[in-house]
Amino acid sequence: MREIKFRAWDKSIKQWIPYFEISAIGMFVKCFKPNYIVPDAELMQYTGLKDKNGGEIYEGDIVRYRCLICVNKDLEQTYDEVIGVVEYQGSCFTAGMRQGYYSSYLLYELDKYEVIGNIYENPELLNEEKA
Repeated sequence: MREIKFRAWDKSIKQWIPYFEISAIGMFVKCFKPNYIVPDAELMQYTGLKDKNGGEIYEGDIVRYRCLICVNKDLEQTYDEVIGVVEYQGSCFTAGMRQGYYSSYLLYELDKYEVIGNIYENPELLNEEKA
C-alpha cells in the first residue's frame, strides 16, 4: 500500500516548511510554532514512487527522462531526453511535458526518471528545455 504523505512550500517566504500539520477544518497548513498558520502554502503529495536514484517523487518535481518520440516504418525507435513536471491528472500522476510531447504516466519504467529539481526552487530548469 502506498504511503500517503505531503511536503509543503511556503510561498510568502519561499522555503520548505519542515514540520507541519494539515487542518481538518478547511485547507491550511499550521507550522509547529505556537499559533502560527502559514497563509500561503502549497501542498504537494508524494506519488508513492521513487526515481532511478531512489529519491521520492512528489507533485511539483521536475523530472528528466528519455521519451519515445517516433517509430519509423522499419520499427526503429527514436528517443529524446525531455523534462517534465510531475502533476496529478484525473486519476494518476504524470510527468507533463513543456515541450509539446504527450504526458507520460508515472507507472512504468521508473528507472528512466530522474528528479532534477522542483518548480519552486529550480524554475530555471523548465527554461533549459526551450534552449
